[in-house]
Amino acid sequence: MSVLKHHPIFNGLVPAMDLEELCNPTMVRIIVQDNDRSHTFQVPKELICSRSDYFSTLFKAGSNFTEASTGVATLRDTEIWAFKTYVGWLYSNQIVLAPNDQAQVMQNGQADDPSSWPYETLFQLYVIGDKYKTRAFRTLVIQHVQAKMRAAKELCDRMSKDQYESRVRKVIRDELEPLFFDLDDLDFLVHNVSEDSTLARCIWYTLANSDKTYHEYGKAWVKNLTGQFDTKAIRLGFEILTGIGAARARQRAVQACRNCGELVCHSSYKRDCAAHDRLEGWDERFSDKADCLFHEHVTETERLDCVALLSVSMMRG
Repeated sequence: MSVLKHHPIFNGLVPAMDLEELCNPTMVRIIVQDNDRSHTFQVPKELICSRSDYFSTLFKAGSNFTEASTGVATLRDTEIWAFKTYVGWLYSNQIVLAPNDQAQVMQNGQADDPSSWPYETLFQLYVIGDKYKTRAFRTLVIQHVQAKMRAAKELCDRMSKDQYESRVRKVIRDELEPLFFDLDDLDFLVHNVSEDSTLARCIWYTLANSDKTYHEYGKAWVKNLTGQFDTKAIRLGFEILTGIGAARARQRAVQACRNCGELVCHSSYKRDCAAHDRLEGWDERFSDKADCLFHEHVTETERLDCVALLSVSMMRG
């Protein structure tokens, strides 16, 4: 099976790197301490510093940190499998699990297809990208989350009410339902990912825009939890509703905005507004360009390239 079949074909521009340094690399050592286990990674300094603002601050010449002189950094509160996946991405621009890590985090998915992994696994990788300030890695993780949510939407659109309830019962019993969020996925998201992160905003806005898709699924969830007094589910339900409600409130505010209110009625209206994002405008949040709005582009050229390549990727399926 081709790895490329499953991977988004665009995940941000490749950063500028010193060719001489890449050909004759200075290696840095990164020691990951994961509870009672540890693993040492040796990585070219230019490779990791060009991608990560965090490691650039640690290792680059002129830094005030001791790591700049020793070339050694120790990371805690990071799982070995997650950092190994991150290092693999540095070399390949793809997210693939190592064979000995598959059983730990993948369940019944495919090692070369992150869109088949549990949401929590993808969320954990996003946290790595956020912690180590690696924009392109965060964006690629979000692309896989979006692919997974698109598949869930397509499935929801074909399901009957009875099928919704059957799937919800399986989720509550912890049977594998990889396309849908379960309690552990959402618990991790709420407690480990900041509410203003691109990942959280992507999920809340997607759910806010998907009334038809998730309405019956949500009703079935409530019905099957009734009488169980599941405090975790109730607490998470409140957090989820808060996130979705905030997204909807922001979208409603667009209609009252003097600068961008016309976006609601006129898709050709292109005026930018400092108060509201593109994704809150009526013309773009329901368009094929919506996924690209969460990819943290820093230039308009990069954004337009992403829109074009994303369209090609979707057509290839």
